[in-house]
Amino acid sequence: MTAIFRNYDRSALEAQFQLTGVDDLSALQARRQRASDEANDRFRPRSGLAYGDLPGETLDVYLPDGADAAPVQIYIHGGFWRSLDAALFSFVANGFVPAGIVTVIIDYPLIPETDLAGCVASCFRALSWVRGNIARCGGDPENIHVSGSSAGGHLVAELAHPGKLAANGLPPDTVKSVCAISGLFELEAVRLSSQNETLRFDEATVDQFSPQRHLVSGFPPTLVTVGGLETAEFLVQSEDYALGLGEHGNQADLQIVPNANHLTIVLDHFAKPGTVLNGNVLGMMRTV
Repeated sequence: MTAIFRNYDRSALEAQFQLTGVDDLSALQARRQRASDEANDRFRPRSGLAYGDLPGETLDVYLPDGADAAPVQIYIHGGFWRSLDAALFSFVANGFVPAGIVTVIIDYPLIPETDLAGCVASCFRALSWVRGNIARCGGDPENIHVSGSSAGGHLVAELAHPGKLAANGLPPDTVKSVCAISGLFELEAVRLSSQNETLRFDEATVDQFSPQRHLVSGFPPTLVTVGGLETAEFLVQSEDYALGLGEHGNQADLQIVPNANHLTIVLDHFAKPGTVLNGNVLGMMRTV
């Protein structure tokens, strides 16, 4: 068979972006929903706050008791830039609100209602809104951290770029630390796959929005993490991104979480107090 990207033929490339290898996928998805329902009951967020004028430009804020100039963690969900929503990831608050951190989970317009440039632009608007308004909720606008998984891992890499922050009217040090979870940083793999039938990435989009192609110095400290049970492409892209950040003089660490897949890395590690990954994210937040 002919390789079309790296060493993948067509069938192997398609397999990189499928969840067919995840055991008990439907049960995991149901458990994720229950965890979010329970987190909403526990934390009673301020939901659906508009950060822009477009449909989908809303966010949810989860507050620790007595929040006053508290650190802020912004989380961006995945779904291949075309599905899922913030409400499904309310459980992320479990990992941060009890530690005294204001937690913000954002929605953004999805493809095909927008394109990738629109997704990125909305996330920058959300970051701007948080910086300008989070003090009213007890958060510190000078202590903002960002995290995201899958497509959200890609989007937080965009938000962390000092040049792109400046282009969006934000100080280059707006983001104090980053956790990019199971992200996609070289989008050519996506463009060449059947995922692109709905995403419609062209070569210019891939070049503009592939974080791996735009590495410079000046990024905030970054933890790049991926599940050990994820497909080869997610593992390789995470390894390459962490290495590339470091080669440009940035503080970047790679954490491969054993026995974690594309869902459980967030549900059972990033958002779960007492795990190594959650502890590493909290530790990074405290030391920057």
